[in-house]
Amino acid sequence: MFGAFAVLLLVLIGLWSSRAINEQLAQLSETAWSNATNTESGFSSVVRNLQNSSPSPSASFLSTVSVGKGSIKMDDLSPSLQEQITDDNDNVAVISPTNFYNYYAGNGTPDDGSVTASKMADNAVGSSTIIDNSIASDDIASDAVQTDEIADNAVTTGKIGDGAVTWTKLSDDSVNTNNIVDSSVTAAKVAPQSITNIHLTDWAVDERVLADGSVTAAKLAGAIITSAEIADGTITASDIANGAISTAQIADGAITPSKLSANARVKTVSTPIADISSSSPTVERPIFVAPTDGTITRIRFVVSADVNTAANQGTLSVERKSPAAATVASQNLTTTGLTAFTSASPSVVAGETFSAGDVYSFKYVPGSAGVAINGLNVIIEYELSD
Repeated sequence: MFGAFAVLLLVLIGLWSSRAINEQLAQLSETAWSNATNTESGFSSVVRNLQNSSPSPSASFLSTVSVGKGSIKMDDLSPSLQEQITDDNDNVAVISPTNFYNYYAGNGTPDDGSVTASKMADNAVGSSTIIDNSIASDDIASDAVQTDEIADNAVTTGKIGDGAVTWTKLSDDSVNTNNIVDSSVTAAKVAPQSITNIHLTDWAVDERVLADGSVTAAKLAGAIITSAEIADGTITASDIANGAISTAQIADGAITPSKLSANARVKTVSTPIADISSSSPTVERPIFVAPTDGTITRIRFVVSADVNTAANQGTLSVERKSPAAATVASQNLTTTGLTAFTSASPSVVAGETFSAGDVYSFKYVPGSAGVAINGLNVIIEYELSD
């Protein structure tokens, strides 16, 4: 009788326990779980009641759908489960969707500084996850920024280091007049033979630009050289073509005797003298007035009939009448006769140099015997001088 009573008592206790567990499980319906227990206090109280119940609920009575976000704390886990999901430093190491919706304790957010690089999956951080303006230069690896990462017109002058842009960075024809500082193009920047006449402004080439001897005849346009371009005294005989100088090019009085040839400079004056009788007294006649400066080089006497030598027949001479007076040349008929139509040339001894306007005369001084002189001509040869 007592034994039957004991069995009945055990059955009643078991039914009561199952009813208590079921009542608690009813509290964990999907709607109740997500609403009533979505806080730390609500979920923790339910879990503590389940942990203290007997018998314990089965391990599969909850699903991830039944668990509210941020409702499971680390303290709500059994020691063995805590060991499975933490490392030696008590940081969450392994997260399984079948265990938790959110793998950190608290209100569904990690503790400050608790998310390390090893906890983040590849490509887990996107643009929406990064706070604006939070990436500093130290966060960017060298050579990480390529052309595709740079927005158009984003590189301003301030972003370019001094001297960083080399010629290899410039495209053809990219540098125009607006990009060149005044007076910055030096001779070294200009390629040889790259400047043509189209690059020169009018009157840009002066004597400073021209190298000595660089202007050849081919560079001169026709009929452009005037007197102003010719330095005084620079045109020599070799510069003048044959027959180029005409009367129009010669100034009056410009041709001096020294510019004439030797033959052209020699002049001759022939003066006839009236017949002289054997009883004639001294005879003197003007025969030459110098037209210019010069020098008498030769005196000649010519007669139409012979004059033989004889004592005391007198003397023929040419006299300089202008100061200083002098006998230029003379012939003594006592010692030297005259042959008809043959010139006799006494030596020129004095007074031969003259200036324009100087006067010369013929003079006959008879001897005591006297002589007839017929058809006499006195010839003076002289050379012009400057």
